[in-house]
Formats: sequence, structure tokens, C-alpha cells
Amino acid sequence: MALCLGAVLKPLYYREIPCPDTAQVLRWLQEHLPLPMGSQKVLTPSGLRLEGSGAKLAAFLWSGLNTTYLKIFQWSERPFPRQNRWLKEVERAIQSQFPHRYPQLPEVDPSQGSIFEQLEPFYPQTVKYFRRIPNGEFDLQRVYWWEKRWREEVQSPHPQRQPVLFRQPAPEPAPLEWDLVIVGGALGAIYGAAMARLGYRVALVERLPFGRMNREWNISRRELQTLVEFGLLSPEEMESLILREYTDGFNKFFDGNSPVRAPVLHTPTVLNLAIDAEKLLQLCGQILRSRGGAIYERSEFQRAYIEEQGVTVVVKDLTTQEAFSLGSRLLVDAMGTASPIAQQLYGRRAFDSVC
Repeated sequence: MALCLGAVLKPLYYREIPCPDTAQVLRWLQEHLPLPMGSQKVLTPSGLRLEGSGAKLAAFLWSGLNTTYLKIFQWSERPFPRQNRWLKEVERAIQSQFPHRYPQLPEVDPSQGSIFEQLEPFYPQTVKYFRRIPNGEFDLQRVYWWEKRWREEVQSPHPQRQPVLFRQPAPEPAPLEWDLVIVGGALGAIYGAAMARLGYRVALVERLPFGRMNREWNISRRELQTLVEFGLLSPEEMESLILREYTDGFNKFFDGNSPVRAPVLHTPTVLNLAIDAEKLLQLCGQILRSRGGAIYERSEFQRAYIEEQGVTVVVKDLTTQEAFSLGSRLLVDAMGTASPIAQQLYGRRAFDSVC
């Protein structure tokens, strides 16, 4: 496909199509893709061109990482009539033709033995290697929880009851004992410790045992230094958190299907420190508690009632399965991608991707 140098190349649409058979997607694209009003299609080796009434579009496919990618560009000053409406038709057609299909996860029942025993018949290699990891059973439970949560979100993004209710009194309002209730005990613990040091009354809610991490944390030295400058850590404590300091790092864009090769960007001082995340969180927990704060571990956020004077946060103790309430001037959501509050704010929009 040749483009004149003066053409305007405007990206319109990008889509990862969950089909590793790029030839199959190409046939569908060339034979069944809905066409914009007044267009004629010209087939190309990797897609097609659409032309008419002074408007020009180009659609092309490429493959990578066991999937297929589609991009659509406008390479004319003038768009097709109702072009945005047509792009929505394209999205619906792709979703109909190439839906996400996920095999069902086997159910895991904690009363029936370890997760290793229950998943081994289905995922023998996964279990094999998690058995070798310190605290591997705990980590595999976390992986299973995240996978289950991800599948539920992309398969059934139907509205559920709202976790945050505005201007509605709580059935059992709690006294405003706290300045902040922070839900999420990873980065939330660092923020909570900082706010407690400033004199605020902080309660932290964490659904896992507090301070347990199942992933590596990397940070830049300049960023870690801010915790020292703030007074949260001493220089000696900061150095004790560093497990490894890397001499270099680099980033490179994938260019396997491009005639233009992307340069390597070296970043030797960016995210080059591997730190002991569990030790950092324990230090933050000590600061928070020493300043009158509280940590409610193995507790899960249920609902929040927002009123003019504050918020009542309903939490469930996962050990006893009993609910209790916390009253606060402010609620901070630090639950990350699994946050039901974020899903309410963004209309339960499914994840775009998972790393």
C-alpha cells in the first residue's frame, strides 16, 4: 500500500482480535467487514483500502503473541459520511464474529484440601512450579482469585448493586472516629503511614493478611528517597529495603512487522531498585499504629454511605464473616483494578488487558 507524502495519516481504530489464525481474520475482514456509506473496497495483502467521495481509509492486520491485531487509518482530509457510526458497527461486528471464549476454571473448595491438590489434575505444570516457591500455596491462591475475578468481569459485566451510596444514611451509622479510612493495604499502607505521621487518624482495611506481597516491587532511587525526605524512613531503613540495584534497563517497542526499527531506550536509573515490599509495608504499619491508627486485616470492603458530614464504611471480617462499620471524614479507595468503587465510577467497563 503506497501513501503519498502529503497524505494525512489519522489513526481511527485499534483492536486486538482474540484469534491466532490471522488468515481467517483476513478473510472475514475482506469479505464481511461492514463498509462505510459510499465506499469501494480494494483488497491488499494485509487488509483493504476503502475509497469514495474523496475519503480514503486503510485497514490492515498483523499477528503477534498468538493473537491478531487490526488498525484502521484515515489517509484523507475528508472523512466518510457517518464515519464514527460506522466504526461502532465495525466494533459490534468484530465482537459478534470473534468473541472472547475462556475455558471455565475448576472450582476450588478450601475444605477439600490444598489448592495444589485440587488444581494439579488441570494445571500440573503450574502446580509443579508454585510448589517450589516460598509461600507458593498462598501465591497460587492469589493467582486463582485474580483469574477468577478477571473472567467474571469480562464474561458477565452486568450491573450489580452500587457499593457507594450518596446522600443515603447508613442503616447503622458509625461515629466519625477516623479522619481517613483507606481500603487497600499495599500502596494504601504507605499513604496511610504518611497521613498518620501528619497527625490524621487513619484506619486501613486489607482483605489479605497485612504486609503479605506476592509480587516484586521495583522503584527508582529518587522516588524512594522522597520517603526519607518526608521523614517516613531513615536513610538506614531505606538502604535496608534494597534487595538489588540493577546497572541498566532498557525499553524497546515491538517492530517485528515494521520496516522502521525502533531504537533502544536505555533507562539505567528508572525502576532499577528491587525492594523488599513486605518489609516496607511492615515499617509503614508500625508507623501507622504508633500514631494511633488501626489496621483491619483479613477484612473486605462491602459498602459505603456518603453523607454531608462523612462516610460510613461497611466492612466484613473474612475470618468470622461478620460485618462491622467504620465512620470517617474521608474514604480512600486503594483497591486497584479489582475495586468495586472504580467499577461503579466507570460503568463496570471491562479491563482492556491484564499484565
